Amino acid sequence: MIGLDGNRETLERDAEGHLLTPTDALNRQTRYSYTRAGILARRTNARGDTLEYSWNRLGRSVTLRNENCREYRFGYDRVGRLVSEADFDGRETWYYRAAGRGLVTNRLYGGVMQAFEYDAMGRLEGRRGRAPQFTDRG
Repeated sequence: MIGLDGNRETLERDAEGHLLTPTDALNRQTRYSYTRAGILARRTNARGDTLEYSWNRLGRSVTLRNENCREYRFGYDRVGRLVSEADFDGRETWYYRAAGRGLVTNRLYGGVMQAFEYDAMGRLEGRRGRAPQFTDRG
């Protein structure tokens, strides 16, 4: 295909329509591989950086593992809603719904907890941040 800027890009697909190898205008390729069930298993970019995908039985992403063997993890509740994430750098985020309110997210990174509150329409209402408090009860 030729983009609006005149650059040519190609997309190679398998018989099932899965994207295998897109090639950009600079001839850089990204390669995708899939499980026998047709679920994305691995992506390798032109530099050789990889990202491996793992999924649960419900088809939700559970982990992403990069070329440094670092993981990005996802957690779900019993009905399949995303409730937590832990990124490659160790930042953790938790999601929950407060009674009578919209979504609340909590993020822990570098010893600082941040809470983001949203209204029922999903608009950000506020943000709070604090360092965790520790006590020595010896």
